[in-house]
Amino acid sequence: MEIAHVEVGGSPYEMGVQHGQQLAGLIRETVSHYGSYEAAAPGVRAALRAIEGTLGARDPGLLEEMRGIAQGAGLPYEDILHLNALYDARGDLLHPGHRCTAVGLPSTPDGPLVAKTDDVGMEERHFETWYRARPAAGLPYLYYAFGGSVWNQGGINGAGLVVAMTGLRPAGERQPDGIPSLIFLRMVLAACATVEEALAFTRANPLRGYGCSMTLADPTEEAITVVENYPALA
Repeated sequence: MEIAHVEVGGSPYEMGVQHGQQLAGLIRETVSHYGSYEAAAPGVRAALRAIEGTLGARDPGLLEEMRGIAQGAGLPYEDILHLNALYDARGDLLHPGHRCTAVGLPSTPDGPLVAKTDDVGMEERHFETWYRARPAAGLPYLYYAFGGSVWNQGGINGAGLVVAMTGLRPAGERQPDGIPSLIFLRMVLAACATVEEALAFTRANPLRGYGCSMTLADPTEEAITVVENYPALA
């Protein structure tokens, strides 16, 4: 399967517009697959607005990027918000989907090595996209995620920090003002230069509903760090 590649740069909104323009057709397919904001149940729409408030307080650039994606793809902003936060907004904690596998080798001829699978459904593989982002402020990063999302399913930034994730189902714990896990993982890649910084960021930014396991490495030492991150840990 050939995977789409996208290069974006500039402000969060500018990166979103570039993303939306380059993947307009794929984003429309992705939104159609997962559903629109208007078609969502009232409780889901209320949860989406709560998540929007959390992101606005913690990282408003992510909302600007979503608005840019919507503009570039010619879709309502609310549909992009729904795509990005749908798992936590729906609260499907007792009905998990596929789970991924991550591996880490602390010592290779090229330093630490991290790899992962992405165990999505066959009908979802088409949505996978590689992104190379050069934001106007902060670290550049390379990662992959679904078209139309501000997620991070696995990637590396300009400081050499690697983040690979697998999904975890918590036992019903929730943090109403927490961050959806896939969006949180993008925040880690954009904000942190080392594993220690990523761990501090994790402690300061609780998840909302779904948990995640993070396999982390950076060039400062030959080591692999694995963290199981649950909303209940906040």
